[in-house]
Amino acid sequence: MVLAVSELPAENNVGKTSLFDSKETSLKDEWLGEKYLNYVLAHLLLRHTSGSMEILSLNGSLLDAQVFLRYDKCYKQLRDNGVRLYQSPELGHLEGSINFREVVLGWTGAIVRRGTPQEREILDRAISDNSDLHGVTFDNEKQMLPTAQTGTTEQEVSPDEEWTPTASETDIWRYTKTLQENFAGQDVVPIYKEVMLRGYPPSFGAEVTFRGKRFSAQAGNKKLAKHRTSQKLCEHFGIEVPGL
Repeated sequence: MVLAVSELPAENNVGKTSLFDSKETSLKDEWLGEKYLNYVLAHLLLRHTSGSMEILSLNGSLLDAQVFLRYDKCYKQLRDNGVRLYQSPELGHLEGSINFREVVLGWTGAIVRRGTPQEREILDRAISDNSDLHGVTFDNEKQMLPTAQTGTTEQEVSPDEEWTPTASETDIWRYTKTLQENFAGQDVVPIYKEVMLRGYPPSFGAEVTFRGKRFSAQAGNKKLAKHRTSQKLCEHFGIEVPGL
């Protein structure tokens, strides 16, 4: 996946200490970064799935891979391996305030557009190492499900099997409502993602990211999966929920 030196864009400049160029350029970096990330994940997916897997299932598995990619670890691996940094002066420098997905997408696009062949190799390795595609299991319908994650880093991903509810399912929606009311209009808000994990019986995954922490859960419907992630976030940050 590494381009030859002759194929690299002319703007590649190894003399620069930062791959960040400008705010306008960063938007295109993020756009290209997302496309390239999907390209790499799709290649990895094909290597780790059955040849009989249908396109519809592949699309679902690719969405799963995007959701469960450890952007925080990609960020750390790129940094620790000497890739020139990608940090806008407008962004904070405390890791707790970093939107890892946004930075990694921009960093990825910048490496593809302006990076060296060595930086591209490090990037591809970071994506591969921090995807869930090295440890996957298949159910009877040949669908890929991520294996349980162990340990935590800057992001926290807690498997749904380990979740023990402290409120009834009928009141769990209050966690999501409380977050919506508390953070409406603020610069930093919880960001949710939802994905179908299995068609039948139905299984949905949800993820919420807030202040560098990530929480995920699964359920038989989208709303319940989302509310479960909201509960985890509220309990982690000590956010009080009226009525519970």
